[in-house]
Amino acid sequence: MERCPQGLVLGTACVPINPRPGVPLVGYSDRINTGVALDLCLRVAVFGHVEEQTPACALLVLDTLSTGAQVVAEIRARAAEAVRGLAPTAVMVAATHTHSGPTLDPFRKGKMDARPDAAYLETVLASIGPAVRQAWNARESVLMRVGLTEARLGHNRRVVDAAGKAVNEWLDPDGRHHGYFDARVRFLAFHEAATGRLRSILNGYGCHPVTLGPKSLQVSADYPGYLVRALEARTGASVCIHATGAAANINPREALFAEAERARPMGEALAQAILDALPAAHAVDAAPIAAHVETLALTLGPEARANYTARADQSTDGRTLMTEIQALRLGQVALVSAPGELFAEIGTAIENSSPFPHTFVVGYSNDSLGYLCTEAAIREGGYEASTPISRDVERPILETARKALQAVLQCEHVYNR
Repeated sequence: MERCPQGLVLGTACVPINPRPGVPLVGYSDRINTGVALDLCLRVAVFGHVEEQTPACALLVLDTLSTGAQVVAEIRARAAEAVRGLAPTAVMVAATHTHSGPTLDPFRKGKMDARPDAAYLETVLASIGPAVRQAWNARESVLMRVGLTEARLGHNRRVVDAAGKAVNEWLDPDGRHHGYFDARVRFLAFHEAATGRLRSILNGYGCHPVTLGPKSLQVSADYPGYLVRALEARTGASVCIHATGAAANINPREALFAEAERARPMGEALAQAILDALPAAHAVDAAPIAAHVETLALTLGPEARANYTARADQSTDGRTLMTEIQALRLGQVALVSAPGELFAEIGTAIENSSPFPHTFVVGYSNDSLGYLCTEAAIREGGYEASTPISRDVERPILETARKALQAVLQCEHVYNR
């Protein structure tokens, strides 16, 4: 007799977090937004064990450029306050990394200096508690299926010459670039246990949301916004969530458009790839559920004081920056946070060394440290390696991710520690 996979309790919610006209957009040089082309949203998934009907962990994804440590701490506190039993350390907070929304935290100093609009930030923070509460109140027992497909819509934007030096070519419409690119699209499908109805899809894909460029003046969630809306429209799922993966050196092949609608084709192409693969997705255990935060220590680079003053100034010894890598476990699936813009090669290395059969790297989550480069990229130079907060991140991230994954692997029934 075939064993029935273990399920979980899932609650989801989606609320808009649009700014008023005139609030600057961030991601390129600041420009004033002229209105909303596609809503920015906060999308929430709260997971719990079936038998207790209590929350175990949560994923919050915001359509914004980045999620700095200070704003993440506030978001976690408000989420935990909204639902009894949900610990702050069990909440993962990620940004889709759209370049067509306002900033929520001081991104960088120097040329990339950007400060949040105080009224907009408070509006977003005020939405956290109600959204998390709404999600948990709408919870259902679900079964989980995992799927995998490919979409070759991106390219490695770093081109290395014969001398081993890198330059950046942002577009690749003809598919000429041969640098590393992980075309895999990972997804989880959650079906109501009682009816089989598709409740939600969570997907991960490692590509910069920059189909819209610096001449685009309207607020937009970029291709991730069109992706989740297409999945919802075509499946009837109530809330779908996109997590941008290890995308530091990956751009869409066609990108940087001024017209807001130019983000739609990529989003809908990704949605179609997932829909085509959905029938082949297979059921996996979704329990036990666990969460763990592992401290990551990084050595500050020479550019840190100039470009990441706020984070660099938080170093207690002036040399070391403390951040984190978080792992969430849903049975046979693990989600791993990356505290900034992680190179695709490092993301793949985390997944390949994971003890879980299915691992999702969630980029731009729980902190905002800019580009997290490979050792090779630091030697090669190029845009991403020009001002890193640390020049030694590859090995520390891999080791810390391994520890976080091992911690949740050993937890048979743990909510978060």
